[in-house]
Amino acid sequence: MKKGKSNYNLTFNSDSTLVNNIVQSYLKESGFNMYEKKGEKYYRAGDAMLGYKGFNYSINGNNLIIEAWLDGALGDFPLEQNSLNMLAMDYRNSLNKLFQEINKLNNGGMNMNNNFNNQNINNQMNYDPNTGQPINNNDNNNNFVQSFQDETMKKKERMCEIGFWLSILGLVCSFFGIAYGIFVYIMDFYFASQGLKTRKKGKAIATIVLSIISILFIIFTLIIANS
Repeated sequence: MKKGKSNYNLTFNSDSTLVNNIVQSYLKESGFNMYEKKGEKYYRAGDAMLGYKGFNYSINGNNLIIEAWLDGALGDFPLEQNSLNMLAMDYRNSLNKLFQEINKLNNGGMNMNNNFNNQNINNQMNYDPNTGQPINNNDNNNNFVQSFQDETMKKKERMCEIGFWLSILGLVCSFFGIAYGIFVYIMDFYFASQGLKTRKKGKAIATIVLSIISILFIIFTLIIANS
């Protein structure tokens, strides 16, 4: 698999400070922190369970240049070469949300594709339809922060759903003496933990309970078989 980074170049005509605020809000709400490896500083998010994501950006005039990649132990890998990887898919979705929020500044059209050199965002002032007054930038900030928070919440809820159905399958298999394997049970607990602070809290708790029952049932079966 070829190593490297995915590169995105966005051309805009709006306030660069606001664009920078959007990027910083995206990084904060997506769990990115400044990280240094081999003398290179960049933003990194993720964990040892599912893997890490790398992100770097710069603003030159009206150009927003973004580098995004999967930060693995064997090197950096572009997102396009990992289209079936769950981490890569989630990363691409979150980047798409970032591009959409930048797009909303000026009601232009933008989708997540490499090399946005020819994409322009028209600079337009947004007005409150009720008062006719310009919308405060702080309101815009709150809007895109909420958007990034919602995207992160949806990601955790998806992981919780996966863990829930895996735990049900694991419970059914345990009745037939089929053990999932320790790694899958660890993944069950991990996915459940992601959903404990979301609207899927009930399913997260159910996932933990079902996984524990499966493990206890398998242990009980092994004890009976060896007695």
